Amino acid sequence: MVNIYDGVNTAIRNAKRRMSEFDEKKNKPSQFDPGTTVYKLVEKLKSYYNDEKQTEAVFRNGWLYTGDMAYMDNENRMYIVSRKDNMIIRAGVNIYPEKIEQMLENDNNIVRANVYLDRKENSQPGLVFQIVTRHEEKTESIRKRIIEMGLEKIGAGCMPDRIEIVDKINTGVSGKKVNMNK
Repeated sequence: MVNIYDGVNTAIRNAKRRMSEFDEKKNKPSQFDPGTTVYKLVEKLKSYYNDEKQTEAVFRNGWLYTGDMAYMDNENRMYIVSRKDNMIIRAGVNIYPEKIEQMLENDNNIVRANVYLDRKENSQPGLVFQIVTRHEEKTESIRKRIIEMGLEKIGAGCMPDRIEIVDKINTGVSGKKVNMNK
């Protein structure tokens, strides 16, 4: 269960917030079904400075499309799951790498994890888990623990095709993981 403190309340004053995919279909989202977070802003950011292309990409009909994939609980708290451009769609299943990485990193022997879709393989793209461990461990042992973590309950498409034990995860200058899904 998600801790209440992980929820993000409406931080922007004089703004309306909604989840786009559900509101456009006039359906009320069920709990834990992520949609794209959008804001209707009043006298706030209206465009990107000197960047008309980016402005057109994120502003539509007065709404700012943040790119955050989130869900709302019954008390109107928002929980960010992923960035829309990080989401992987595999066999019709939406996979949120950050969610899987967080589950993996909760394991005592896993220091860091990176989840991405390897599009270079010959046949179907393969889901890859890169894992940095505290102690040497065999891939099969990690695969067994992933199943024990209940990762298969997230969705059949979330189980890895390949697990790589690595010494480090590639990061950019800021220390953030390099998005391998782009």
